[in-house]
Amino acid sequence: MPSDAGRPVSGPEEGDMWISAVEAAALLGLKPDTLSKMRRMGRGPRWSTALGRRAPRYRASEVRAFMESGLVRNTAQADHFHRRNS
Repeated sequence: MPSDAGRPVSGPEEGDMWISAVEAAALLGLKPDTLSKMRRMGRGPRWSTALGRRAPRYRASEVRAFMESGLVRNTAQADHFHRRNS
């Protein structure tokens, strides 16, 4: 479901795009409600309130960086990561 939020903008990465919360949730494999809960808890990728709290926008690069921050090589690392971030 494309939106006008996916327009290229100048920023840290040339051609980076602002995406809606629904689009960010889809990239993360989450339900939009789950991403909303993460926002309220101060977890998840950084987001912009420029359009108001009811219309959060994410940079696609921030969503990718958030996913990469959780990369692990084995289950012991995964357990440590989840204990640290709980």
